[in-house]
Amino acid sequence: MPITFHPAKKDIKAFESKDYGRREDSVGSQAERILKGACYEQYRRADEILQSSFDTFSRQSQEQVQEFIPLTNGFVHTVLEAYNNHRALVIRPDDVWLAILIQFNMFVNGNAEVLRSQFVLHEGKKELTVTYVGDVRKVDYGELAHKMTTEIEKNVTDPVLRDWILPDFSTTETNDTIVCSIVMMATMKEYFSYKFMLLCGIPKVTLQGEKEDWEKILSRLEKLKEYGLQTIAWYHLLHPVTSRFVRAFDAPDAQENLDFWQQVCHYEGGGSGPTWLSGWITAFCVFDLKGAWMGNKFKGNAQSPNPASLPTSDFFSTFLEVPPVVADPFGFDPPREPLQLDGALYHRIDDNDVPAGSCEVDVLVVDASSTKEEPREVWCLMVAGQVGMRLSSSSGAIGEGAPLNADDKKDTVQPVAGWWMFTKLFEGEYRDERTQTRWSRPS
Repeated sequence: MPITFHPAKKDIKAFESKDYGRREDSVGSQAERILKGACYEQYRRADEILQSSFDTFSRQSQEQVQEFIPLTNGFVHTVLEAYNNHRALVIRPDDVWLAILIQFNMFVNGNAEVLRSQFVLHEGKKELTVTYVGDVRKVDYGELAHKMTTEIEKNVTDPVLRDWILPDFSTTETNDTIVCSIVMMATMKEYFSYKFMLLCGIPKVTLQGEKEDWEKILSRLEKLKEYGLQTIAWYHLLHPVTSRFVRAFDAPDAQENLDFWQQVCHYEGGGSGPTWLSGWITAFCVFDLKGAWMGNKFKGNAQSPNPASLPTSDFFSTFLEVPPVVADPFGFDPPREPLQLDGALYHRIDDNDVPAGSCEVDVLVVDASSTKEEPREVWCLMVAGQVGMRLSSSSGAIGEGAPLNADDKKDTVQPVAGWWMFTKLFEGEYRDERTQTRWSRPS
């Protein structure tokens, strides 16, 4: 438990309002004002503050804001203020440890090459990347910094360095961990460069039905093994995906499940060249409109007495070529390995080659409903498939007729199946060609 004692026989002296009242200046946000007062050199280089631990100050009362005084060294100057001006002093273990870490940071950066062998094996700077779903103004940068310490831990020679730096005291709060995570990044900055890669993603997923429904799909996949090597390969692509749909019902918030849904797709390339689509979504894009295989290439003379009985990894190594590692054409990102789930390697396709989600069939309708006329033959076409997406609100029910939320925001999408039956026009009678509409990903 905390202890309190009285080193000097002095009365505690209170601040006067003039000592800590807000100093008016041209700085807008409280976070910016504090940055200016505490870290002026960094303030001079600051354009837009995206996020800080002082964001809540903008929502606090003026009195609460005035209870904070920016200082260039929060620990040393606070202790000196208490000592010189008879203030009561409160110190947490986190405060002392952070003061030590800041000094250690300066020591390491000032002697980086002398100390290099004690921290890393590589020369120069190695780039470390943390990927996250979100945009530049809404992502949690504190969490990203904490994740980055894990990447540092993987790439330093000292296995206990991260645990030694990050606080775990009884007084430690989330903000303390974030601050020390950033300090750890700064301490290792002569050995590493850091990148936060912000990606697209699905913020919320609802799997409708019962777990047993998804298990039925899993069992139905077995029949695909009856139709040859291509459908066996397809089975091995679909099984890891569908099995994870099933497992989600047991542990929807498990990190494994959340990570899986961040592997839906990845776009590569662009500019004047093609844009490639990869990720487990390509398990649903293995045949083109003519039934040609779009997946990883089959080896020429591969054989096995019973291909359908092979485990996934053995089937892939026996019959399919390994897809190439994809280099970033612009040189910004490291080469991207193909996604692998349970031994299955997922291919990539040009996003213009995503096959249609519908199919068609001719039907001859013989209309003999009239007793006064001869039966009439009418050639028709039936079209069916997944033909769009329904918009609804995440605050309402899911599915057809789902109400909107209070703000009338349509923020949820769901695939829609549909069908048509129509009489056919024959070649030479086709309607004038119209501009084709196509849903494309935002640029």
